[in-house]
Amino acid sequence: MSDERAGRLAALRSRVNKQLAVAEDAEDEMEELEEIVVRTSKETPSGSRIQKIKQRRDIAAETSLTRTVAMWCIIAGSILGLVTGALLLSGNPSDILSSSLFDSPEHSSVSGHALEAETGEAVEGVRISLMSADTNTELFTTTTDGNGFYRFENVKIDLMVMVAEKDGYITIERFFSPDLGGEDPLTMKPGEGVSEEGSADDILESNLEDVVALTSAIAVMTLLFALVGFFAAAEAQRGVKYRRTQYLCGIALFSRGLIFFGPLLILFGMALLAIAKEQFLDQDIE
Repeated sequence: MSDERAGRLAALRSRVNKQLAVAEDAEDEMEELEEIVVRTSKETPSGSRIQKIKQRRDIAAETSLTRTVAMWCIIAGSILGLVTGALLLSGNPSDILSSSLFDSPEHSSVSGHALEAETGEAVEGVRISLMSADTNTELFTTTTDGNGFYRFENVKIDLMVMVAEKDGYITIERFFSPDLGGEDPLTMKPGEGVSEEGSADDILESNLEDVVALTSAIAVMTLLFALVGFFAAAEAQRGVKYRRTQYLCGIALFSRGLIFFGPLLILFGMALLAIAKEQFLDQDIE
């Protein structure tokens, strides 16, 4: 009887151990499944996000014909800017001075004061004449007022001679070129005779130096703005940031390729970029 009971207890223990083993295996499988589900949910985007990423990749991979044409327009305008800057650097200053780049008013006003050399007081009644340096022809004449002030209107910008004379004072003959600013005061010294101030060569040399300095500065700036245009073209082709691309194009306009042909090409490129605005990655995808 005891042997039979022992056999039943052994069989019961065996069944219990099998059930426990099955339960543990099932629990392990559930934990592994939960881990896979959690990891998959973290790594796999939602359906809308997958679609959005796919759209962005398609746009990034797309080579837009509109952006390509805009890029070449910007490049062409920038090349014209480089040519203009090179011409300014290598050109003859005299030719540049007479070119449309340096258009200036043909006439100007001339004004100033006549002052006594020793006291610095205004000298009234000084006869001021403007004469052509080439023909010695008197073109304008006036006299100073009570404040020693004189003024001429609508004077042609050319090499001229100003003559200031009054009884008891040395006559002044000054070579000058009219501009939009006032002239240095006429210092009237008591005595007789003629005092010459400046010369035609000094005036021409001074003007030439100013033109060379101004030309060099404009040429360097033109080249820099043209280089910015090439960066703008590269940004247009990449199609990443719309506003930055347009800002760079706006800066490149100042390269002034052949006065207005270059800026027109760049403006046309900017218009095309505005049409293709939605193809830039920084624009929201609806």
